[in-house]
Amino acid sequence: MSTRTAPAALATARLDLHRWTPDEAPDFHAIWGDPRVIWWGASASVEQSRATLERVRGRCAGDDALGWWAMRDRASGAIVGNVCTQPAPDPPGGVEIGWHLAHAHQGRGYAREGATALMQHAAKVGLRHLVATVIPLNYPSVAVARHLGMDAVAVVDRLAVAHVVFAREL
Repeated sequence: MSTRTAPAALATARLDLHRWTPDEAPDFHAIWGDPRVIWWGASASVEQSRATLERVRGRCAGDDALGWWAMRDRASGAIVGNVCTQPAPDPPGGVEIGWHLAHAHQGRGYAREGATALMQHAAKVGLRHLVATVIPLNYPSVAVARHLGMDAVAVVDRLAVAHVVFAREL
């Protein structure tokens, strides 16, 4: 997909984004081990989160346009969440943009800020179309998708729950 080399980091007004590394599994687990955030199957242990992190990193290996990025708040130094571009299950063959925020850091605009930076990066490295799959009652995530200029284009079933697929040309 991509012909350019991805930067090691991205920056926004408040955030530094970098690709997750294996040694950050405890930070990843702080997000992915919290059932308030990952309601569909939070990791039960740091080791399970480490395996998830390796799986999602592997899903994006070899393509500079894809990746999982940790979002670090520059003021506090805390990892507040992650954003990602990865192969999309809906529609197959597409690229999905996603965001997950640690519970303590939700509602502060970090998802919007990080996802905007990642969408701009995706356009720079050659992606032309992104989708986001969101549960309709997840109003904050719907708002992020709308902020990114995405439109609802379909409804799909994931884990026996209806999700709206949002899409945007870059």
